[in-house]
Amino acid sequence: MPLEIRELVIRVNVRDNERQIDETEINRKIQEMKTKIVKECMEKLLSRIDHLNTR
Repeated sequence: MPLEIRELVIRVNVRDNERQIDETEINRKIQEMKTKIVKECMEKLLSRIDHLNTR
């Protein structure tokens, strides 16, 4: 016999973040991530170019 749920109650407590992160810190971390992504992409691209030349 199938069971049918007609109502689902979800309760959530929302609190302010106790540790506020400075906007400049966030921007710095974003910039670091962008730099890492660009560096990794360049390494992969150069690696592919090197392999292309060896063929």
